[in-house]
Amino acid sequence: MRTPRQATRVAVLDPGGAIFLLRYDNEEVGLHWAMPGGGLDPGETPWWTPAELAASADPLWPPRLADLLASRSTWD
Repeated sequence: MRTPRQATRVAVLDPGGAIFLLRYDNEEVGLHWAMPGGGLDPGETPWWTPAELAASADPLWPPRLADLLASRSTWD
């Protein structure tokens, strides 16, 4: 039986509209495709609360993949 937890996924689209998916294979649900994401384990807290994100003056969404890649000068 799956244990519910706080989690999120993100839709990553290329300029042509294709969506990025990851292939997962685990004992709980078997082989499946899903968007990249993750969850919080017991005791973990998110970096930002929804209220903090809503109050931010900076536009956080939607990031453009090409802009994010262009901003990287090196890949550590």
